[in-house]
Amino acid sequence: MTKRGDLANGAEAFLRWAIANHEPVWLSTRTRDGTHRGALRAFHGLLDPALIEAVAPARWDTLKVEALKGDWRWLDDELLYTERNWLARNDALHRFVQINLKLAPDVLLSLRW
Repeated sequence: MTKRGDLANGAEAFLRWAIANHEPVWLSTRTRDGTHRGALRAFHGLLDPALIEAVAPARWDTLKVEALKGDWRWLDDELLYTERNWLARNDALHRFVQINLKLAPDVLLSLRW
């Protein structure tokens, strides 16, 4: 979702691809309680609720890195200083994929691995 509250270009197609090819997880402040409630509110009228609920919500308390397990890629616009340091200390910074929808509004149209 963009800072304006719009669905990012290609977001639905990217989400469908991620669900079909991986096991995506909502790693968001909206879902930090381990439920879909925040994501359903945030994407109300923008995405099919069934599509939102097809992605498991990650539960975490202080830092998002608490929820990282297994083989993962973390897509976000920025990391907290402490999260970046944790990733660096754990040789996992290469797993962070920085996406900035303001600078590259079409990035989700081509982001696949």
